[in-house]
This record gives sequence, C-alpha cells and structure tokens, in this order.
Amino acid sequence: MPIRAIARQLGISKNTVKRALATNRPPVYSRPAKGSVVYTVEPQIGELLKQTSTMPAPVIAERIGARVGALPNPVCPQAEISALGTSRKVRQ
Repeated sequence: MPIRAIARQLGISKNTVKRALATNRPPVYSRPAKGSVVYTVEPQIGELLKQTSTMPAPVIAERIGARVGALPNPVCPQAEISALGTSRKVRQ
C-alpha cells in the first residue's frame, strides 16, 4: 500500500508514516512531569491549616489568591488543597 494512501486513511502526514516505517518499534509519547501549582503555595496552606485545621478548601484558595488567572495554573487547585488538608491530622 502506498505511503500516501496510508497517510490519507489514517489522517496523518506522509512524513509521519515514513518516520513510523523507518523505526522498528511503535512510537512512544513522553512528556516531562509538570509540578502542581499547589507546591508553590504549600507553605501558605500549611500556615492556614495550623491556624484553623478545619478551614474548607474554597476558603484556603480564596485566602492564598487562588482565583482563575492569579496562579500559574488556570484551574483553581481546590481539590489539591483538599487533599493536603486531609493528609494532616485534624484537631477536634
């Protein structure tokens, strides 16, 4: 089957087909692990949890300025903040 026909059928570039045929193994996609935005504000979160250990994640996010666009990650990290809070022992 011609390279052009393979490329058309798969919806990929002819160069991609040529590159795939030139190797003897399937392509491997890899991307370096990206750190979480929470790592940059973890000390602040820790201090807030020391002051009030039952503080809800949305309040913590608000206090550290975690609104859309305020931190490097465009998503508010409330789930990650919640996970940090649950890993600490809650005082009753």
